[in-house]
Amino acid sequence: MEIQMSNKIFFYSIFFLLLLFPKVALSNYYDSAALAKTQCESDEATLSNGAGISSTRCNNSSSDRKYTLEFKSNEVGREQGKWYVSKIYEYLVDNSTDKYSTEDEAKKACNSHWSNNPNNITYSCDKKSDDTSKYFIHDYSKETKISSCIHTYRYGETEDAVPVVTINNPVHNSVGFSDENISISASATDDEDGDMDGKIQWYIDGSYWLTVSEGDYSFSAGTYKLEARVTDLGDNSAKDSSTLIVKDPPVLTISAPISNKLLLIKGVEVEFTAKAIFEDVDKSSSFEWSVTGDASTGTGSTFKYSPASNGLRTIVATITFHEREFTKEISVRVVDPPELKFLTPVLNQTLLMGEKISLDATATFDGKDITADITWEGADLVSHALGHAVINPTTPGSRRVGIRISEDKLYDVTVYYDYEVSDDEVDENLSDDDSCKGQMFVGDINLMVNFR
Repeated sequence: MEIQMSNKIFFYSIFFLLLLFPKVALSNYYDSAALAKTQCESDEATLSNGAGISSTRCNNSSSDRKYTLEFKSNEVGREQGKWYVSKIYEYLVDNSTDKYSTEDEAKKACNSHWSNNPNNITYSCDKKSDDTSKYFIHDYSKETKISSCIHTYRYGETEDAVPVVTINNPVHNSVGFSDENISISASATDDEDGDMDGKIQWYIDGSYWLTVSEGDYSFSAGTYKLEARVTDLGDNSAKDSSTLIVKDPPVLTISAPISNKLLLIKGVEVEFTAKAIFEDVDKSSSFEWSVTGDASTGTGSTFKYSPASNGLRTIVATITFHEREFTKEISVRVVDPPELKFLTPVLNQTLLMGEKISLDATATFDGKDITADITWEGADLVSHALGHAVINPTTPGSRRVGIRISEDKLYDVTVYYDYEVSDDEVDENLSDDDSCKGQMFVGDINLMVNFR
């Protein structure tokens, strides 16, 4: 009886000791996080049905590469609300790399990876190398619990250099115009990958635009933030930026005083006018003038020009905004002045009252006969048409008859003939043979020329 009682006391003593102390957490090893999670969740379903278990969970600790099966218990001797560890599921394949400055540091880290593991994992640290650097890696060939683990400990690795990208054009805050193609260009290099011009990506105001190293493109008026970006094979990226300001070009006009004929008279001064409106401001005073085929120059909104010889000329008005020249041109032809003259001489004596005299005149300009444009003036005119007129003085004294040709804003020419009239009358008994008609000379002719 005493023996049986002693056995019962021993059994219950062990039972209560087990209740008082936490269950021992055992580690299991898996090649991936997915496998570890699957097993943990499977064991959780079983554990949740156990006696004295109030709740369970699979807790993932990614930094330690493990899942932990935990539970809360309502058993006597356990703290209420506390999570207890039942089992650990370590996953070993992490594809991760640690980097160290020296070989000793890398080897020490490799050897200490399993230093706190209670199950005495058998492994060695093998030294290897590849194109990137030298490194240590665990060798589990003598360990049955683990099939693979590719965590590496690299040292002496040359850091993958960041690429360099530079915008060559446009220069930061440069100004272009909406009526022209604007050149963009950039260059990019990388120590490992070499020339990367073909991988340059352009962004406008943060949005992708195109991939190109250089090209000419048009922009509407506005301000643009351009970025050139490049990424090397090591996923290192770089960028450069430049601000481009685009303006609408100035509005230029040039006017000539020639009434659309585009002719100038040799030796006659004319005035040209130019106007420039830029960003709604009149900038006309900044013009510079030149003449193609002539050395004449000028500045300002107006230009006075007196051609010295015949021929073709181009009048050029130039104005500069933001280092770009804008020009407005007008082509003209310089010709001789018009020629206007009397053809029929008058008598070589004082004219008599009542003596009718016929006069003829001619006019030419720029190789053309413009006699039909002649107009006549004078007090003794009794008839006139085109290049012919008749005078019949009726009172004595000094007289003048004139002929005129004019073209608006180009020329205005008048030729006068001055003569004297006697108070004697014509003797009607004289025959034609006795008269003085036909005794003619070229009288004094005053050429009065106005060119406008």
